[in-house]
This record gives sequence, C-alpha cells and structure tokens, in this order.
Amino acid sequence: MWLEIIKVVLKTLNLLIFFYLIYYFARKPVKEFLENYKKEILLKREEAKKKEKEAKRIEEEAKYLREKLAEELDTIKIKFEELKKETKEEMEKETEKFLDKLKKQFERDLKESEERIKKEILTYARNKIMDQTQDILKRTLDDTERERFVLKILEAKNE
Repeated sequence: MWLEIIKVVLKTLNLLIFFYLIYYFARKPVKEFLENYKKEILLKREEAKKKEKEAKRIEEEAKYLREKLAEELDTIKIKFEELKKETKEEMEKETEKFLDKLKKQFERDLKESEERIKKEILTYARNKIMDQTQDILKRTLDDTERERFVLKILEAKNE
C-alpha cells in the first residue's frame, strides 16, 4: 500500500512539475497572446466607437443637407412659379404688341391697296372717258374743232 501511495504521490509530483513547466514556459507566450488579444479587442472597440461617431456625424450632416435641400427646393419652386408668371405676362405683352403691329401693318397695306385701286380706277375711267370723248368728237366735230378741244383737255390735264 505504501507503494501505491508513493506512486500516487510521485505521479502527482510529476503532474505538478509538468504543470509548473507548462506554466513556466507557456506563461509568457500565453500572457503576450492574451495581452495582444486584449489590445486588438480594445483597438477594434475604439475603431468601432470612432466609426459610430463618424456614422452619427455623417447622419447628422445628411439630415442637415436634406433639410437644406428641401428649403432650397421650396425656394426654387417659388422662384420658378414667379418666373413662370413673369414669363407668361411678358409673352402676353409681346403677343399683344405683335398683334398691334400686325394690325397696323394690315391697315397700312389696306390703305395702300385702296389708294392704288382708286388710282387704277381713276386712270381707267379717264382713259375710257377720253376714248369715248374722242369717238364722239370724231363723229361730230371737224378736224380744227377737234384739235382745239383736245388742246384744252390736255391743258386742263397738265394743270
């Protein structure tokens, strides 16, 4: 029995020495590994906080820009409506001016046409009267009387 107790004690002592050796040799690498792992976790945590702050800042900036854009869109809509109204008024004025010009031009052209037609009618009537008068004179007057009468007509025409 003593032998078994000694065996158990030696095995336990061997196990303790083995654990001590593992502790002695593995302590430093495990400690470094855990410290590095901790540093990595802290760095990632810091980066996550920075990214979260950056995301919040970007979100706030986006919100501000959306609000500003909405305000600018409202302003643009108002200006567009004003410009549309002004343009419509200008177009109406320009159309009215154009129609007035067109009407005046038409009236001038109409008067000119009337004057030209009147002159043509008068010229036609004079020529007709002259022709008919000459025919009548030829039938009723002799050559000397005809000459005097034609000279009087020409003198009246020249005056």
